[in-house]
Amino acid sequence: MPFLHSFFEKKCYLVTFFCMASLLLSVSAQNQNLTVTPMQGTHIDTILKYHLQGEGVEISFGRFNNVQGVVQSNQIGSFNRNGFTSFPFETGLVMTTGAVTVAAGPNSSTGTSSSTGVISYTDQQLNSAGLATGTLNNCAALDFNFLAYTDTFSFNYVFGSEEYPNWVCSSYNDIFAFFLTGPDPVTGMVTTKNVAVIPGTITAANPNGLAVMINTVNAGAGSSGSPSTAGCYSGTYAQYYINNPDGSPGIQYNGYTTQLAAESRIRACENYSMHLAVCNVGDNSYDSGVFLEEQSFLAHVETKFMMRDIYCLGEDVNFTFTCDTADTIFIVTPQNDTLYSPFFISDVTAADSGWYHLFVHSALLCVDDWAQDSIFIQVLNLMKPDLGPDRYLCTGETMILNANYDNPIGQIEYHWSTGDETENIMVVASGEYVLNVEVFNEATQATCKSSDTIDVFFYPQVYAAFEANKVSGCSPMTIHFDNMTTPDTLSFTSVWTIWNQYGEVVYSSFEPSPTWDFNNNGTFTVKLLVFSQDGCMDSLIRWDYVHVYPQPEIDFSADPEIAMMQDHNGEVQFTSYLSANVIDNPSNHLLWDFGDGETEVENYNPSHTYATWGDYIVTLSLSTDEGCSDYVSHTIVIEDELIFPNIITPNEDGINDVWAVGNLSTKINEEDPDAYRHNELLIYNRWGKLVYKADNYDTYSVNGQVTIGEKVFSGEGLSDGVYYYSFYYKGKAKTTKYSGSLTIIR
Repeated sequence: MPFLHSFFEKKCYLVTFFCMASLLLSVSAQNQNLTVTPMQGTHIDTILKYHLQGEGVEISFGRFNNVQGVVQSNQIGSFNRNGFTSFPFETGLVMTTGAVTVAAGPNSSTGTSSSTGVISYTDQQLNSAGLATGTLNNCAALDFNFLAYTDTFSFNYVFGSEEYPNWVCSSYNDIFAFFLTGPDPVTGMVTTKNVAVIPGTITAANPNGLAVMINTVNAGAGSSGSPSTAGCYSGTYAQYYINNPDGSPGIQYNGYTTQLAAESRIRACENYSMHLAVCNVGDNSYDSGVFLEEQSFLAHVETKFMMRDIYCLGEDVNFTFTCDTADTIFIVTPQNDTLYSPFFISDVTAADSGWYHLFVHSALLCVDDWAQDSIFIQVLNLMKPDLGPDRYLCTGETMILNANYDNPIGQIEYHWSTGDETENIMVVASGEYVLNVEVFNEATQATCKSSDTIDVFFYPQVYAAFEANKVSGCSPMTIHFDNMTTPDTLSFTSVWTIWNQYGEVVYSSFEPSPTWDFNNNGTFTVKLLVFSQDGCMDSLIRWDYVHVYPQPEIDFSADPEIAMMQDHNGEVQFTSYLSANVIDNPSNHLLWDFGDGETEVENYNPSHTYATWGDYIVTLSLSTDEGCSDYVSHTIVIEDELIFPNIITPNEDGINDVWAVGNLSTKINEEDPDAYRHNELLIYNRWGKLVYKADNYDTYSVNGQVTIGEKVFSGEGLSDGVYYYSFYYKGKAKTTKYSGSLTIIR
């Protein structure tokens, strides 16, 4: 699925290209945009002769996409930077995986692709080199033979691609290579190697170097790539990459390399072949191309000065340089004098300063050839020590001042303003320090003198300190850390870090005096690091400083929680539930309050018998030796059968004056959606006429003790006789409807 996603994402960009094709062709002709001229229909040997071949080489037997003669494909052409001075080459050849005109600027599309106009060519040699991460498509390949007059050849190139930067380090790693085939300069055996490699990557461990491609030369993995992709070098060689975002002038490609050189040692005047190829990888989307500098394919003798360029007055200059198979060597001095072997100037003076030009001639190769190098020699009457920039230290620190004087000629004397005469001195106080150096040259009896000065400043040192408002307690625990760093007159930055007992960082802050909520139990180490505005720093670590103990969380269940008195004779079995952080903790202390005045301790699952009905608030409390505690309360409901009197004597003697329902609970929650404890009383006379009605009648008796509520029936206004009642009651344990007769006697 990720492959399909990437594939369709890239295909969406193809639409952009076709919609803007005419616009790109017109823009490419504008000033300061690279222009491209397709060379389809031009003989390949003509292209090589006038656009690639330079001095010291003979190129022959050219082929493009393995075809001799006239070029059939639109994948090769000439270019002109047309005022786009940021591009390193004025003119040259360009080979592309699509139509060569796509390379022309500006960059007006994120991902441009184009048709080659011919059957897609797949390069077998590049495919077998092991550089590709997928199948090769739309390859452009240039082959030719050459003979070089000297033992070194080189040419300059730039690689660009629309795969940059989004597809860097993905499987769409468009690639190219320049394969050189011919006799090895040392063994003479025919070998093939890629000479398009990143500078400095050819080592003893990797004699072939690292090939230049999208996944090696870039500014980092793209949004559709990953640094973990095999063969990815994410930003490692970013110095060779130039980003070219949308809208940029110059060229179409989203990114391209700096000017790079393909070069190699060879055997002079022997036949070699070159195979230059660039291919799409994984699909035919997003074009890539290689720019070859005009007539930069060269072969020449090389030489180079290998010596320092600064000398002290009176020193001898011994010219050293590299050269191969040379029969004539001479040096032209600034005074236009000619030096022959031995190449030596004694007792130089200021007049000897200037440019020295080295000329090396080789007649041992297949043609005569000259090489040259130049060096500017400066003659000084002193060498200067380097104490470095002014230094800023903190009180209590020390530093070593080093002369950093590197002069391999003569005897050196050091004279410090402190009176020391050693190469290094220790500094413990602010001040100006001066070093005078004298170098005595025994061969010439000349002395070079120089000096350097440095100012050293000591700033006040900060000393980290802190205290917490508490260091132990139960979770969650809020702790405030008071920063007590001194001196408090300094401005400083604080960095707080807190680890748990497992070494994991759990809190960090830049606040001067932070406050944290410790929600987890454990032991915590606290570190305070402080930086003053002058760069002085100090730190304080308090190991195992904070102790947070587990906060218990408890609950319990009751069986039964709601019951009739006669069902279990008032007996209730309680079961406690403890949080995992305090289970089996020997420091647990439990207390049960059963709500009827009785308690019990240290029993996790007690049984309790209630003597009478009622709503009992049962509370379980737990505390630990560390001072952590929790409690929970539940209501246990025990109800009893209702008792209805069948006679009342409302004569105000205090006995049976009112109709009181025995065992009636009147604790009603008006917001209870289930309307528990709701009742309805209806009283009728003997003829069926309703003479009294009450919702939630609340006059009741317990064990003969009458409680008169807001609603009370005393027979007021009614004559003596027999009446009939209907009483509906929705208890928590039982819902029922009662009926019976009631006699009023006065």
